Amino acid sequence: MTKGTSVIRMLHNYLGAERFQKALASYIRKYTNSNAKTDDLWAVLDEKSGQPIRNMMATWTKQQGYPVINATLEGNYLELEQPQFLLNGSSGSGMWIVPVTLGCGSYDMQKNFLLKGKIEKLDIKKITSQCDNQENGGNLWIKLNINQTGFYRVKYDDELAAALQNALRAKKLSLMDKISKHDMQHC
Repeated sequence: MTKGTSVIRMLHNYLGAERFQKALASYIRKYTNSNAKTDDLWAVLDEKSGQPIRNMMATWTKQQGYPVINATLEGNYLELEQPQFLLNGSSGSGMWIVPVTLGCGSYDMQKNFLLKGKIEKLDIKKITSQCDNQENGGNLWIKLNINQTGFYRVKYDDELAAALQNALRAKKLSLMDKISKHDMQHC
């Protein structure tokens, strides 16, 4: 999948199918028989969805590479850091507005939010209070980028990776997330 296709897929997932399709239909109606630019699409999606699509998409379309989100447990916080990944191996100063999906203990309990900063800390108690860890026997796992719908990769610290490995063994992860877990072991 190309970056463009992946970014549109991520945007579709973030907005939801119905809201995305309605906004796209509005864009097509507005620009039928006239010229339009990419920014016109973002402006219509921004207006119709009530979300900061123009700003978000600028971060994805005007810079190279993509973020690798480092997920680390730091005391009572889940710290998310987004360094830029470039194919030539160098580090960059890029920063994205990332639509993050987070699963906690099951796919039924998901949290969606925008990661807007280079480093953000989430209160782990707020996250886990929304999780159903009863059926997990207390073995709580946290998975970012559910079903790989975002154009970013996630690198977990040892504790989070071990919990995901247990979820993998217990067959709690989707096929797409199993593949991504295997893929991240080789980065």
